[in-house]
Amino acid sequence: MSTEPPAKLADDRMGTAERGPPTVLSADLLVGAQAIAEFMYGPGANRRRVYALMEKKTNRPPIFCVGATMHARRSSIVAWCEELERRASGQP
Repeated sequence: MSTEPPAKLADDRMGTAERGPPTVLSADLLVGAQAIAEFMYGPGANRRRVYALMEKKTNRPPIFCVGATMHARRSSIVAWCEELERRASGQP
């Protein structure tokens, strides 16, 4: 029987022990259409705007669902907006 603490064993099994401290995903994660709408459009924005973006066939935002709840990374949304701006300005 090992004397290592359980958390250390779990890290080793997942192959993360040698990568350093884990990043806090929650700092970059938006949960729910309302949170995504407020990040993209400001306080008081209607979540329907996010639903409308998700119905588009092209240039959809980087939003994913876990169950019935929409999630997005702040950094992914910013990168997506920058890509749209780059395309609109005609830069390669």
